[in-house]
Amino acid sequence: MEVDDIQQLVGGYKPFQLVAYFCLGFLYMRGSWHVFSPMYLGYDPGHHCTPAPNTTLNLAIPGKEKDGVWVWDKCLMYATPGEGNATVACQNGWTYGFQPGETSFLAEWSLVCDKEYLVELSTTIYMVGTTCGAVFLTPLSDVFGRKRVMLACLWVQAVLGFGLAWVTDFIAYTVIRFFIGLFNMTIALCVSVLLSESFASTHRLLPAVSVQFFWAMGIMLLALFGYLVRNWRHLEMLISLPNLLSIGCICLLSESVPWLVSKKKLDEAESVLHRAAKMNKIVLPTDIRRKLEEAARETWTTLGKPEGVQEQGHDRERSKTEIRPESDKTKGLVMSEVHESKHTAFGLLCIPKINVYCFIMFFLFLANSLGYFGVLFLTPTLNGDRFLNLFLSATVEIPAYIIAYASNRCIGRRIPMSVFLLVCAAANIGAIFVPSTSGDGSDIVWLKTALVMIGKFGITGSYSTVYLYASEMFPTSIRNHALGMCSFFENIGSMAAPSMVIAAKKMTYLPLSIFGGLTAVSGMLVLMLPDTHKRPLPQTVEEVQRWGRGRGYQKNTKNGSLNPTLVETN
Repeated sequence: MEVDDIQQLVGGYKPFQLVAYFCLGFLYMRGSWHVFSPMYLGYDPGHHCTPAPNTTLNLAIPGKEKDGVWVWDKCLMYATPGEGNATVACQNGWTYGFQPGETSFLAEWSLVCDKEYLVELSTTIYMVGTTCGAVFLTPLSDVFGRKRVMLACLWVQAVLGFGLAWVTDFIAYTVIRFFIGLFNMTIALCVSVLLSESFASTHRLLPAVSVQFFWAMGIMLLALFGYLVRNWRHLEMLISLPNLLSIGCICLLSESVPWLVSKKKLDEAESVLHRAAKMNKIVLPTDIRRKLEEAARETWTTLGKPEGVQEQGHDRERSKTEIRPESDKTKGLVMSEVHESKHTAFGLLCIPKINVYCFIMFFLFLANSLGYFGVLFLTPTLNGDRFLNLFLSATVEIPAYIIAYASNRCIGRRIPMSVFLLVCAAANIGAIFVPSTSGDGSDIVWLKTALVMIGKFGITGSYSTVYLYASEMFPTSIRNHALGMCSFFENIGSMAAPSMVIAAKKMTYLPLSIFGGLTAVSGMLVLMLPDTHKRPLPQTVEEVQRWGRGRGYQKNTKNGSLNPTLVETN
């Protein structure tokens, strides 16, 4: 009896699972607000030097005509208005093109001209915070539980968000943004893992992929919030408020059953199952406790007893009389696997076969992140309203999510992800060779735009699958820790993307070449991984080692079974 078999007993898309899905989807949605909010919090509406009193703009500030419009210089003014062309830096501050009631921290702290890099620096430091959260905070959920760590991070982040709305200098703003990023990534990873562990393998795909709709919806809502709330401090408080609403999740969400079983917290696991059965109007088997004990013993036989965990009730007596392996060969095999199973996520890098899967996953996360953000940054700027532009940028991701779900459901994880990556690579590389005009002088910039959008479609489909793939690839005992390591490489990619775009000012085709090359290599590497489609979530490292290519297990030569039982393999 495995944990996945037990989860099948309480149904698939029933009230208990749907409540968890919508609660976790809401928590995932609000995470997008903290990622993209700086585009409104630090908005630059256009600026120029403020002229001296009793001096006109024509006399005080140089300018030039651009696309038929006269544009004032942003950072220079005449040293002596009306007397010569000598210029100096702005002496009287700056004038901004805000609408009434509109503010931003960029204008409040004059982060323009020689200080304009500070706005991007704050975003980079935010991404550093997300990286630290993935590496240092996420593993705590493997120790204390997914729900506890997630809720603690939500509440601390709420306090930080409201505090950010009251800061008076850029340094304090940047420090707080670092910690908001630290907790935001931890929350996102806990949501991803808890969502995967709330459903049995046969019902996991739809919620794991469709939760990305909440992300797109969050971006759309941020565009609406930005349009309605133009004061940056009020907007920051608005996007922080939903964290406090997560208090309701204490009652609505339950802890992960696979995690509880892996820690042998069987009383809590049984309580969660009874609650699920009551909500779903399902009658559990009378021997549900025995089934949990069997699942726990199967995990403990391979993993060994988790440190600091005490056996509950009569489990202690049963463990004393547990049947031992009869033959020396079997005994040696089991003891060897017990020894090799006490791994940390970093220890996985030393295990044959598993380390290959780890390095491929690390590369996939880096390439997906760099490709996604890189293509997003390079997408030609849409004409029109900035709030509508953000709304549309989220809308174009929805078809990718739909096709990703359909292909993952019908085919699996590996092949669709490879196709998505190769489509992105072909589109990016193709865009490099598209000229601005055709042979007859016609404007064909739209073709390059279309190719870049196709590239974004491809990388979005891949990105929506990679977290599910990784969640199903790593065993329960170190799943959150391993995902944290993957997210570390993901954040390296997201931090590198802006730098690549800056490099494009001197080498126009460099970013698209790199994005296309990385996604092409990723599309080939993913074919080396086993497919996890409709497999039970692995509880132990040894289960993953026994996986064959595609969806099969290595065959048990003793009984001909394809079940993931302990078998000796070379």
